[in-house]
Amino acid sequence: AHAAAALRAGGAERGRAWVPEPDAASLRFYGTAGWEPDGAARTLDTGDGALRELRVSGPLDLALKE
Repeated sequence: AHAAAALRAGGAERGRAWVPEPDAASLRFYGTAGWEPDGAARTLDTGDGALRELRVSGPLDLALKE
């Protein structure tokens, strides 16, 4: 929520992040905030092999729960 507030303050309307495709926990985390894969993907060479990442994007109207 703090990062979303900083992005909004800078004029952004949506956020984006890259998440390793096998990282189901992070994909669920972003999903709870309304962020979903937007169709973009990339493959990184990690030196130990390839790592596919999905780009997630979503709204910045996040708030901390009190």
